[in-house]
Amino acid sequence: MTRRKYRGIRWAIDLTALSILSITAGLLTAL
Repeated sequence: MTRRKYRGIRWAIDLTALSILSITAGLLTAL
């Protein structure tokens, strides 16, 4: 159960990082 929770947190962190990279890339492209 703890391992599953850790996996969920890891997935959330990866998703957040990916969205941040996407936004950053979009801003750089817009500039």
